[in-house]
Amino acid sequence: MSGGDMKAVLLWGGIAFFLLATPIYLGITYFIDKKCKKIKGLLYPAGCILVFFIPTLFVTLSFGSMNPFSPEAMLFHSFS
Repeated sequence: MSGGDMKAVLLWGGIAFFLLATPIYLGITYFIDKKCKKIKGLLYPAGCILVFFIPTLFVTLSFGSMNPFSPEAMLFHSFS
């Protein structure tokens, strides 16, 4: 990846991650706080996994594959 490509990937990838992952993470932590009292220590890491998985799933489905190692999916892997 050349210097110009890296800047574009980081810029647009960062924007997409912020717009997708931040609301998902906040929603998951809010839900965990409201509904669960005992096993929060296990559910918070599971929430972080979902923040990684859900945007990656949407990206890979939009490009017609379920390959978790596609370039589009790897963009989200790098942010998680």
